[in-house]
Amino acid sequence: MYFSGGLIPSYLLITKYLKLYNTYWALLIPGLVNVFYIIVIRSQIEAIPPSLSEAAIVDGANEFQVLINVIIPSVSATIAAIGMFLALSMWNMWFPVMIYTNKESLWTLQYFLRAVIFDKFLTAENTAVTNLFMDATDITPQNFQMAAIVLVALPIVSIYPFVQKYFVKGILVGSVKE
Repeated sequence: MYFSGGLIPSYLLITKYLKLYNTYWALLIPGLVNVFYIIVIRSQIEAIPPSLSEAAIVDGANEFQVLINVIIPSVSATIAAIGMFLALSMWNMWFPVMIYTNKESLWTLQYFLRAVIFDKFLTAENTAVTNLFMDATDITPQNFQMAAIVLVALPIVSIYPFVQKYFVKGILVGSVKE
C-alpha cells in the first residue's frame, strides 16, 4: 500500500486488464488515490482534540454534522494544500501520456511542451504547426521553446498567490485551549 506496484504491472493493469489504452481514464485513474495524502489527512484528523467533537455532540450535533462542521473546517488548510499538490501534479503530468496513449488528441499541455523542447513539433509531418510558423524565418527554435515554457508555467504561477494563504494558515488556530 505504501509503495506502487511498479511500472510494468501498472502498465499491464491499465492496458491489458482494464483496456483503457488511448482513453482519458488511463490518465486519470492512476492519480486518483495517493496513499501518502490519505495518511497525512488521517494524521491531521487524529490530531484534533476529542473534546471538539464531544462538545459538538453535547450541543446536539450528530456524527455527520460533527464531520461537516467541526472536523473538515479543522483540516481545511491541509485539504487545500493537498488539493494544490494534486492539481500541480496533474498539471505537470506527461509520463502517463507517453506510456498510455499514442493519440495526439489526448496529449496534455506538458507532453506538448516536452515535444516542443525536444523539437518534434517543427517537423514536416506536423504541417499545421509548421504552416503557422512558416513566415517566421528569423526566429530560432530556442525562442519557441522558451516561449512555450513560460506559457505553460504561467497559469500555475498566477494561481499560487491566491492559494498561498492555506499553506501559511495554522491547522487549529483558536479551537481549544487545554
